[in-house]
Amino acid sequence: MGAKRLALMGLSVALLGSGCATVVNGRHQCVTITSDPPGAKVETDAGVDVNTPGSVNLVRNKNHVLVATYGGCAPQQKELSHELSGWIFGNILIGGIIGAVVDVASGSCYKLVPGKVHFDFPEVGQANAPPRGPALPSPPGPDQETRVEGGNEPAEKGIVEKGMTKGEVIAAMGQPSRVVRSGEYEGLIYENRTPHLYFFEKGILRKTK
Repeated sequence: MGAKRLALMGLSVALLGSGCATVVNGRHQCVTITSDPPGAKVETDAGVDVNTPGSVNLVRNKNHVLVATYGGCAPQQKELSHELSGWIFGNILIGGIIGAVVDVASGSCYKLVPGKVHFDFPEVGQANAPPRGPALPSPPGPDQETRVEGGNEPAEKGIVEKGMTKGEVIAAMGQPSRVVRSGEYEGLIYENRTPHLYFFEKGILRKTK
């Protein structure tokens, strides 16, 4: 009997005794885990934690749940399902029913799908971005001024204080020489008076100059 025939007989005995998929696949499957950005912490239902990029060995004969966390982002969850591997059909042909029973009992006849898991955290850039508030209008500029005809007309004496409305200031000071505006800001200019600038925000006097 030749050496090749002896080798084939030895392989057949091993396959019959242990199951084809058990020999080829094993009871565990290595699952690769990645994330964008890398550095996410992934917890498995098997009690094994890994930081991405990395891999974990999980039993083939059950479903698994992976939960990934990254910084302050919301956790993400991925599920792995176990499906029959094509090796079991080859085992039935080569090893018969006994080999198939061994593979089912050990769980090696299954494969985990997907074999590679990726987590994506697009909100990382949004979480790290500085908060954007409403743009503040710039103070009045000379390109936004309006000259008032008949400015600096005689006015009745009055007291001007911060917090007064525009109408109250005009009633006390008279019509201004010029008016400058920019968004919510408005300035009344009295060229021949001191102070000569009365600065309003939303119609309320904020400061004089």
